[in-house]
Amino acid sequence: DAEQLLESGLPLYVHAPYLVNVGSPNNRVRIPSRKILADTLEAAAAVGAKGVVVHGGHIGDDEDIAAGFERWVKA
Repeated sequence: DAEQLLESGLPLYVHAPYLVNVGSPNNRVRIPSRKILADTLEAAAAVGAKGVVVHGGHIGDDEDIAAGFERWVKA
């Protein structure tokens, strides 16, 4: 459990769910992804994690990379 991990002295990191896609142009994907990410960050803080590993998702081949990055930054 979290208490044992913290007592071990090992740094604890949390991995966000893989299906998070905060870079998506689709609001039906991006907005719930932001909520999942926020919940993950709160859970990580609650257990004293040093950080959270996040894969921000992807955009399609025909989409603007800069726009996808801006959506990711807003998350």
